[in-house]
Amino acid sequence: MLKVNIIGNLFLLFFLFNCAKCESSKLLSVATLYRHGSRGPMKFYKNDPYQKVADEIWPNGLSELTIIGKNQQFELGKWYRERYKSFIPDKYDRNFIRVLSSDSDRCLMSAASNLAGMFPPKGNQIWNKDIPWQPIPIHTTPMNQDALIYLGKPCPKHDKIVQELKNQEEYKQFVQYLQPTINYIEKHIKEKCNTIEELIFIHDALFVESFYGLELPRWTETFYPNYTMPLLALFFKLPAYTPQLARLNAGPLIDYITTFFEEVLEKPNNSQKFLMLSGHDNTIANLLTSLGLYDNTWPEYASSLNIEFKSRENQPFINMYFKNSTGIHKLTLNNCSFNCSFGRFKKLTEHLRINPDLWDKECTNV
Repeated sequence: MLKVNIIGNLFLLFFLFNCAKCESSKLLSVATLYRHGSRGPMKFYKNDPYQKVADEIWPNGLSELTIIGKNQQFELGKWYRERYKSFIPDKYDRNFIRVLSSDSDRCLMSAASNLAGMFPPKGNQIWNKDIPWQPIPIHTTPMNQDALIYLGKPCPKHDKIVQELKNQEEYKQFVQYLQPTINYIEKHIKEKCNTIEELIFIHDALFVESFYGLELPRWTETFYPNYTMPLLALFFKLPAYTPQLARLNAGPLIDYITTFFEEVLEKPNNSQKFLMLSGHDNTIANLLTSLGLYDNTWPEYASSLNIEFKSRENQPFINMYFKNSTGIHKLTLNNCSFNCSFGRFKKLTEHLRINPDLWDKECTNV
C-alpha cells in the first residue's frame, strides 16, 4: 500500500511539474499608455463661481498638473515597478525603456513624476543625496505634428468624414435631443453653447471642481453628470467611429506599438523592452474604440492601458489590461482569446495599422 502511495505521489508531482512548465510564459515586452494625472480645469464657463479664486486652488494654472496629479503618477510608476519587478531592471537603463509623451505640459510632467516612482536612483546613479530622483529622457513631438499621442496633426480626410457623420440624421437627432439641456445651460451661464465641445468644457469644469471638493451650483444638478456623460462618450467615440476614422485616428499608434513588439522579436538582445506613452483621455478612448474595447466611460486620471507581449513555447501572444481606481481589468479583442496570438492580433488590426508616410498620403486624399 505504501509503495502504491509513493508511486502515486511521484506521478502527481511529475504531472504538476510538467503542467506548470507547459503553462508558464515569458514576458518579452510591455507597452503602457496612461492618462496624465489630475489637472486644473481646461477653461471656465462665463459665470463660474471659482474662476476668481482659481490661482489659489490651481496655482499652476488652467489645465496644468496638480500636486495630486504628480502623486498619482508617482504611485503609478511604483505600481509598474511592483507589477513587473522580475522584468524591470533594478536600475534605470536607457536600453530598456523608451518614453514618449504628448507635448502638453501636464503629460510631460506626468511622465517625469511616473519615472521618479519607477526608477529612483540607486548606487552610482545617485547624484545628489538630498534628492531621491534622477533625470530620465522623455521624447515628444510638437502638438501640430503629433499623429501618435496628442493627435493634433491636421488630417483633412479625417475631418471631412467626421463632418459627414455630423450631417447625418442620427447625429442631428441626438443634438436635437440635447437642445432643452443646452437651452437650460445657456440660460444659467449667460452665454451661447454652439458646439458639443463647448458643453464638454462645461462638464470638465464641473468635474474638476467636484474632484477638488468644491460645491457645485444647485442649477447644475439638473444635467450634471447624467446628461453630460453620454455626451462625453460620443465625444470620445466619434473620432474613431468607423474603420476608416479609426485607421486615421489610432492607426499610427497601433502600428507603432506593433512595430515595437516586432523589433523585440527580431532583435531580442538589442532592443528596448518597455514602451511608455504619456497621453490624454482621448488618446486612450480613441485607441480602445478603434480596437472595439471602449466601454463609454471617461478614462480616469492616471488610468493605464497595459499591453503585455509574452511568449509560451516560442509562440508570442498579447495580453491587455486596463488599470483604474476600481482595479485591473482584462481586455479581450473580438474574435480572439485573452491570450491572443501575436499573429492573430496583427491580422485583426491589419486594416487599422498605418505608417507615417501612408498616413500623410491618405489624410490629404480628400
